[in-house]
Formats: sequence, structure tokens, C-alpha cells
Amino acid sequence: MTNSCGAMGFATKLIVQGGDTPRTFSNTSERYAIIGENLQAVKRLQGRGRITGSRSQFGAHLRESTYLVKGSIVLQPGPADLANWLPRILWGTPSGTTFPLGVTAPEFDILIHKENGVFRASNCKVNAAVFRSRSRDGEDGGQEEFLELILNIIGISESVDTAWPSPEPALAVTAAFLPYMHWEGLYSVGGADTPFMNFMLTVNNMLKPLYRNSLTPTCMRSRGRMINLKTENPFTVGTLADAISMYSTSKSATLTFTNAGLSTVFSFPALRNMYETPSIQGKDEIPLTLDMEATATASDNEMSVTNDSTP
Repeated sequence: MTNSCGAMGFATKLIVQGGDTPRTFSNTSERYAIIGENLQAVKRLQGRGRITGSRSQFGAHLRESTYLVKGSIVLQPGPADLANWLPRILWGTPSGTTFPLGVTAPEFDILIHKENGVFRASNCKVNAAVFRSRSRDGEDGGQEEFLELILNIIGISESVDTAWPSPEPALAVTAAFLPYMHWEGLYSVGGADTPFMNFMLTVNNMLKPLYRNSLTPTCMRSRGRMINLKTENPFTVGTLADAISMYSTSKSATLTFTNAGLSTVFSFPALRNMYETPSIQGKDEIPLTLDMEATATASDNEMSVTNDSTP
């Protein structure tokens, strides 16, 4: 529905369609509850460099510029959401509950109904993904403790002529789509459980759009992959020993979220820490931050994920 007074964010609906082209949105497309998004086509005009003997700009001299669809979508995912997004983030082919890293990025289309307009981003890929959560802050709390997933997406083109499907996909509300909470997380380094106040896991696929005499990108290529895990931990003898030793020697680690018998496990065979001495900011607790890079070994990629989304 439209509204003549002006569009409101609460009315936004977002669905995703994967698979081969042409992709058709229907009531079986994936629908997501979102926290926010800024996926945009930014179209500039060019042609202002001509010297004409006048201080004025002539409209006939302005031409369209090449453009890109890019931006982020923020979710609070449950394991069923992750079953859809992990192959797009990791580029690997899942096998059962195992989601490995791979080399080929799956493409997908996104349709966003913003009340007074329906916007389609076509041939999208996940450029980077950030998983993060944090614990309650002091006595009053004040912030939500959900696991967040920030998806940085690049698309080839945008259109505003796609009809919203009718009937539309239902918004799933079963246990498998229930978002994880920070306190459902368990972090283990070298086999030892390690408490953490917050974490940020970044998977950067390093996409580069390539233009070949086309108004939109002809293709997108990766320039490599970087996976980083940053945790804020209590400053203890044990966490300090990890921070120091992982500067020169790698350690394995797992980050596990579990809820209602479902779980998601991020496994790292070899983490290396970029060490920083803990510093005092005042009378409050002294945190110890580990800024780690996930590395591959002779037998394992730098990360794999086990995601059990079946109740």
C-alpha cells in the first residue's frame, strides 16, 4: 500500500530471491525482518569540465555516469536465516550442516518495499559480512543483546518497475528464526572457555566491480579474502597469556551460539593476534582486546561454520 503523507520505515518489507536468472519473486521468496538498510543506487551526472565562455552550466552538456548498487542490510539472524546467508557470505557449497569457504559467489536479487516505492537490486553479491554482539552494560543495560549480522552488498543494477508479489511471502516466526542472544554465545580458545564482553567477526570478500564500456558493472571479481575476529575479554592471567602467545603462535578457537537445541559454530583452526597492551581508561574494569586474523593451515581453510537449523 502507498501513503500520500509520506513513507515510514516501519512499513518496509524485504525479500530475497536466489537461483539462476531470470529470478522471479513469489510467495516462496525469502522474507526477512530487518533493523535497517542503506542499499542504494547512487547516480551522478558528469560533464561540468567544459569551458564555454559562460559561468552557467548547460543542461545539454550533462550526461549520465556509470553507477553501482551498494550498501548494507542489518539483520538479527537465527539459525534458519543463517542457512540462507552463510553460502552467500562464505561462497562455499554446504554439505548437511557444514558451511565451508569457497571461491564462487552466489548471486541473488533483493526486493524492498518502502511503502511508496518498490526497489529491486539485481545480481547482488555479499562483499563483506560482520557478525557482532555485546553483553549488558552495567546495572541499567540500555542496549539490546542480540547477535547482529551486517551484510555489505554490491549489486549490478537497480530498477523500480518490479511488482511486489501477491500473495507475498510470510514472515517466519518459528524457533529456527529466533535471533541468537549474546549470552547464548560460548567462546573457546585452545580448548579453554574464555569469557567475552563483545565480539566482531568480519568476513571480507574484497569484491571489485569491473566496468567494460557499460553503464553498470560488467562483472565483479574478488581480490582475496580476509577474516578477522575481535573480542573484548576480561583482563586475566589467562587472557593475557593468550594475547601474548597468539602474537607469535597460532591457536585454534570456536565461537558457538546455541538456542532451543539449535546451534551455530564458527571454527578457526589458526588464529593470530595483533597484540596491544591493555590500557587503563579510569576506575572501571580494564578490558583486554584481542584483534585476531584467521589463517589457513595445510589441511584447513581459515574458517568453517556448522549451522544446525533443524529443530
